[in-house]
Amino acid sequence: MASSSSLQAWKNLCSWIIGSSQHRHDAVGGGGGGGGGGIVHPALELRPITTTTTTTTTTSGGGGGGGNHRGIFASRDIAPGEILIQLPCRLAIDGSDMPRQYFISTTTEQEPQPRHASPWLRCLAAYYQARQQQQQQQQEEGPNNNNPKNKQPYLDTLPQQYETVSLSWTPEQIDSFLAGTNCSSAQPAETTTAGGSASSSSLLTPSSSPSPASVWHADRNLLKERYVTQIRPYLEACQILPPSCTTTTAPSTDTKAQQQQVVGNVVEKKVDPVEFQEFLVATQCLSTRCFHVATAAAHTTTGDNQASRTTATVGQDSGSGASTSLDDAYTGPYLLPCIDLLNHSSVTTTSTTTTTTTTQKCTTLQKTPNYFIMQAERPIRAGEEICHSYGNDLTASQCLQTFGFVERSVLEILAHRATPQDDDDDDDDDDAVEEEETAQNDVPNPTPVLLPKQLVLEACWNVIESGLPERLAQAMKEAGMQDDVWTVQIDRSRCAEFLPDQILVPRPGATFSNNNNIGPQALVLDSLSDELVTLACVPFLPLSEYREASQALIGKEILHDYFLGNLVCTSLLNAIKERLVLYKPIVWNGTVRDDDRQLLQELLAASASASAATTADESYDSWLQRERCMYGLAVRLDEKASLQSLRKQVLQLLEDLDSTNDEEDDDEQEEEGDETTPNKRYKMA
Repeated sequence: MASSSSLQAWKNLCSWIIGSSQHRHDAVGGGGGGGGGGIVHPALELRPITTTTTTTTTTSGGGGGGGNHRGIFASRDIAPGEILIQLPCRLAIDGSDMPRQYFISTTTEQEPQPRHASPWLRCLAAYYQARQQQQQQQQEEGPNNNNPKNKQPYLDTLPQQYETVSLSWTPEQIDSFLAGTNCSSAQPAETTTAGGSASSSSLLTPSSSPSPASVWHADRNLLKERYVTQIRPYLEACQILPPSCTTTTAPSTDTKAQQQQVVGNVVEKKVDPVEFQEFLVATQCLSTRCFHVATAAAHTTTGDNQASRTTATVGQDSGSGASTSLDDAYTGPYLLPCIDLLNHSSVTTTSTTTTTTTTQKCTTLQKTPNYFIMQAERPIRAGEEICHSYGNDLTASQCLQTFGFVERSVLEILAHRATPQDDDDDDDDDDAVEEEETAQNDVPNPTPVLLPKQLVLEACWNVIESGLPERLAQAMKEAGMQDDVWTVQIDRSRCAEFLPDQILVPRPGATFSNNNNIGPQALVLDSLSDELVTLACVPFLPLSEYREASQALIGKEILHDYFLGNLVCTSLLNAIKERLVLYKPIVWNGTVRDDDRQLLQELLAASASASAATTADESYDSWLQRERCMYGLAVRLDEKASLQSLRKQVLQLLEDLDSTNDEEDDDEQEEEGDETTPNKRYKMA
């Protein structure tokens, strides 16, 4: 049974949504179904999800930290087409009506400059404003759950704590469970959206290199600095927070580094800890609960727009007073009462040696001009949890970073997925069968891995230092090969500054969703990208071709050259080996565990045993420790699978080089009278 306070909060929320039609009657055609008011299906119930039952559901929307896991369930059968929730748009919390521009000074003497407020910043302000208005209304009118302007019924349903890695996990858990992963080993970038805002990771750490990685550790001093210099000035401009001299800017100094140091010192001493903690809770709320609506151009065939819960953008304004066409048509973030209590489930099929499990969502969020609507898309049985997908293209890493969990079906796949072993044995007779089985039971959205540029360069320089180019050239000469060879020397000035600091390595055939003003595009990626090939070729190329490479990326066709192909492939194998070393073994219950997959299988089995137990003997802290370890293992295994896929591709290239050379030797013996074998070195265009 849910607690009496939770049941009352649910009843108040439903009454508030349904009663909103008494205060404003919208046109019947605007919402579809229900005749112009808010709807909550009478068969929907809010129920607790205990820690022993989360093996079959993924919580985020209904749940929070501290074991407060909840979900919406059906008390009776629901037929396809029935309206589950119809939320009037005016009950949502969003930044569409908040100011798009504000003014900020970078020094005490400079005239204030206009800044463009990102959609995320505007939604954050709307969230603050809703809480502020609720407090004022309680003081002036007392509780009034039938007033749609009073957001108290919704605010009462929000968690008090949120389970996000950067602000909830301990540093020890991050360093152990996520050791070696993109987010712990790579410097993330500030990626901006069309609305002029940066991704949630950009608020947490600075960056100078383009990278898809987010950050696990939260730098609180940096958070405070950006709160003071970017967030609070906007909240002051909206008259949500009172002006404060401690939150203007740092005094003018000689260097940018000195100015940043002054800001950091001011922030550390002056920011109200209670106010800053409220800000951290607000950022977690938006990150885990906000929805975005797809652009209309992507859905021109219908009058509705699909919406999904995606990464909320955090706090970096564009620095410009100009708005964009995409921002003019506000697409989110939105906080949606009742709808954000639904937990996540994607459409996936998990096959193991013993079972096949299909997890299917019940509904998809649709937006009309006046409503957000959740409609049953399939028969829903009595007692079944109502779930929807937070995003069908989320990787395990993205899901963990944004929502604080990895879906159970993904854990099962990664725990039982057959992948190449982490060794250097080249005698793999069953590789083709193994790869086919792996492809049939891979995660729906594989997590790419990042290879640091410096790591690849060092691997190449080590190959040169080992004398392999000279030995290879001598062996080719003794074998009578006619391929070009040239002198290779270490030149550390060739640092490939024209390439990013982190090279993306996806799994072969994986798709990457690229959302732009036109609509979503799916790009099929290759593990051995032109960027990676160019980077690994740079230390070995003759000077003229090195200059050419800096103007245009090199395709992997160049690796058909026997001399260069062997040097590059050997370097990449060494770089992959060094990258795998970063995944330090996890210490679990005092034991060093070298096999991530075996440990994940054991933890899943322990979780299933706890779920089947008739008594709840396990403490919440023990359960939470196991869950976080499993999430970290999932990201590690997913990334390592991408590295192993790259390794298999490189080994295949080496095998092809050797087989091509053997075939040419046979041809030369049969055609002894012909002229010398043509130079088969690939020429760059």
